Amino acid sequence: MILYNFCELVTSHAVVKTSKNTKHVYKINFATAVNICRAYLKHGGDETETMLLIQKYLTPVRYNRKYPISVQREIGISRIGLHKSRYHYTAL
Repeated sequence: MILYNFCELVTSHAVVKTSKNTKHVYKINFATAVNICRAYLKHGGDETETMLLIQKYLTPVRYNRKYPISVQREIGISRIGLHKSRYHYTAL
């Protein structure tokens, strides 16, 4: 929970720079930002380089998406023979 709050704080202060001739509005990729924040907290480093690295990974915001997200269940077998299930969300 502390990592999530820290990453939310960092991404809320990050500036998204886009040019005027882009098709979409962009936002910061939060999953990548969490990994960058975790590496920053674990290994230290420069704050400005971390912010620039977070601002580098953007995701387009696409409005009016109407197709549903399907949930597919995948069953894998671990090394000791136990079954594990993971859910993958894929768009149709």
